[in-house]
Amino acid sequence: MHSQTPPFTVLILGSNIPALALALALSQKNIAFILLERSEHIVPPQTTRPIALHPHGVAILDQLGVWEQLSQETIPASEGWWGGVTER
Repeated sequence: MHSQTPPFTVLILGSNIPALALALALSQKNIAFILLERSEHIVPPQTTRPIALHPHGVAILDQLGVWEQLSQETIPASEGWWGGVTER
């Protein structure tokens, strides 16, 4: 008889983009996880601060199946209010 590997739970600390992407990937594979965040909100309320995504991060979000929807809700940096800012 083969013994099965005991189930485990992944502990994720913080709710930055990589942590949330990991939580989504684990969820899609039905792997248990606990996400701990010291802030009151996992996703902060509306903010005017830009969030930059590295191309590799976009590729991972695409592989997770969420980039298409996210891209519909984003503004490229060249088009936002900060797009007209130039260095002096």
